[in-house]
Amino acid sequence: GKPIAGGQLFRKYLLNRCQENFERVWFTKEATAAAKASHDQATKAANEKKGTEEAEIYWDEYYATRKAKRQGLDLIKFFGELFKLQMLTERIMHECVKKILGNVENPEEEEIESLCQLLKTVGQLVDTPKARAHMDVYFTRMKELGKSTNVSSRMQFMLQDVIELRERKW
Repeated sequence: GKPIAGGQLFRKYLLNRCQENFERVWFTKEATAAAKASHDQATKAANEKKGTEEAEIYWDEYYATRKAKRQGLDLIKFFGELFKLQMLTERIMHECVKKILGNVENPEEEEIESLCQLLKTVGQLVDTPKARAHMDVYFTRMKELGKSTNVSSRMQFMLQDVIELRERKW
């Protein structure tokens, strides 16, 4: 067939990059574990007055991992905007929400913040009669998260804001 060129090629490349980054940056369980371990080790090294070089290495690892998580949040915002431009499908938006909501037991703040940001951006567009059952499941989970003792009060309020936004028909 005819090779892809121009806008189609750009769109294909952009979508591939988005998917790669989403999978690599956002959902690396090892990165989360590494961040916690680095933070704990850096704190321990600082408390024990070990060499500042050792503590700095741990802090560097911790901040690098936190930066990756922040990039994940920015990526989710970008996905929402691409969806509004009809460059991403509704199915992809639902996949993002499902992956973000996958860690219900002990979610990271960035996961909750990303979920809230994404739903604020695209909620009205994806909350269709066809997708109502999916959205109801998402919001049931969000209500459960909002009551969890594992979730900071800041995140609880953020979740509540999005829940109320939906109740007010976006």
